[in-house]
Amino acid sequence: MASDAFSRFGIDRDELEKLIRAQAEVDDGINQFMEEEVVPYWRSVSPQGDPEYKASVRVTKKSKRGKGRVGSTLWRAHWVEFGTKADSKGKDPRRVLTKQGWKVLSRNTPTDAYAPGEKTAQHFGGSMGKGGIEFDGDDKGDDK
Repeated sequence: MASDAFSRFGIDRDELEKLIRAQAEVDDGINQFMEEEVVPYWRSVSPQGDPEYKASVRVTKKSKRGKGRVGSTLWRAHWVEFGTKADSKGKDPRRVLTKQGWKVLSRNTPTDAYAPGEKTAQHFGGSMGKGGIEFDGDDKGDDK
């Protein structure tokens, strides 16, 4: 009976099942690529003096319908990516919680932008967008 519903719309049930299996294989391949290529590269271009950041880089969203996501799960990852500027608000020093406890920062504590996510995106032919690596899908093998 179910095959009748598919055939009413001109869909062959066997062909549909084959396409679904093929999509699962594509997603598995993307997941493997993210784990074995993207994550190690991202970690390799991350600041050497920040092992906590490096360890936080992982696949944050498994591939589904051909899209997955790699990123850092560290709460201060955006500081590593984009850097900071000198603190201009408030007169008092800023307190931050670290693994060793509270630390007082002076008003002038800018950090450099290391951009490991953007470097990784560019390495694989994409750019950062919406919190992850975006690829335009134009994979014509144009190696320059």
